[in-house]
Amino acid sequence: MLRSMLRRREVILGLGLFCIFLALWFFAWSWIARDVETRARAKLADAIEAGAEIRFATLEMDGFPFRWRITLDRVVIKPPVLPRGDQLNLARVEATFWPWSLRSASLWLPGLHRYERMRPGAITDRWEIVAASPEGHLSVAEGSMTATLDLDFEDVQIWHVDTPDAWRMARLRATATASDPPDTAAGDVIRLSVDAERISFRQPPPAYIPTPVTRVAIDLALRGAIGWRLPPGEAQAQWRDGGGTLDVPRVLFNSPPLVIAGDGTLALDSTDRPIGALTMRVQGYAEAIDAMIKAGQLTPRDAIGIRVALGLLSRADGTSGSRRAHIPVTLQDGRMTAGGFSIGRLPVMSFD
Repeated sequence: MLRSMLRRREVILGLGLFCIFLALWFFAWSWIARDVETRARAKLADAIEAGAEIRFATLEMDGFPFRWRITLDRVVIKPPVLPRGDQLNLARVEATFWPWSLRSASLWLPGLHRYERMRPGAITDRWEIVAASPEGHLSVAEGSMTATLDLDFEDVQIWHVDTPDAWRMARLRATATASDPPDTAAGDVIRLSVDAERISFRQPPPAYIPTPVTRVAIDLALRGAIGWRLPPGEAQAQWRDGGGTLDVPRVLFNSPPLVIAGDGTLALDSTDRPIGALTMRVQGYAEAIDAMIKAGQLTPRDAIGIRVALGLLSRADGTSGSRRAHIPVTLQDGRMTAGGFSIGRLPVMSFD
């Protein structure tokens, strides 16, 4: 009898302690939820003060008991680094924080998203994107204004609303890091890396591109002073006049047998036209020329001159033994040249 009463007391005491712990955790969770929401609104306010325009229909907080999740619906973003009038429309953004890491968040971006280029009185371009698995991660460094955004989308579809152009990718990864002040070690203000795998096209691509494309990737590093709080045109002028550069450590187009890789450095001249130099390494160009001849996109006579020119710029690869053309690309005085041949005029780059 006594033993039974003691067990009952132990059970009641245990239940009471659990209820007390649950109540304390609820109040702690609620306090942290308010703090997380306050921090999130403060970060949005900082971005708006820095020149961005951010709007959303609703902001909700949930996730009890073991996480904190902020959900933003119908988000409109106009970053200061984009040309005036361009905007990004996100259907939904879900950011989940965990108890052990409140300075980083797991992201989920479901729904149909749209990028619009707007000019006075009209929308000139509309691109839409949807992914089956739209995951991401956002982190902010302690004691600084450095933020890193990682996106990892699977089964991605991108299309131009007003034309038949459309692409499908098995996987699309992107990483962007913004630092204010610049990274002291590398001098970077913005770093961007984009990597797409297994790309297929709605409209058939040129004959020299085997499909699906295995991989396309690019890495960029923007260096120099950027006036985050200045209008886009003034910030561009400050970056240009201060000797700002855009390093391109990697460009990759891999669609065997055609493989193109390159690197270089770019900037803007006094008239806001691109200047700089890149080196492109092209493998499989002979097969690409044959495919263009077969498709009627290149005459055999023109092909002879292209083969000779690329042959003079090529040398055998040390590992595979196949020949690879090393083509110097120069951007200067409003023109682009490749291997000494002019291939086109360069536009004025304006973010106004």
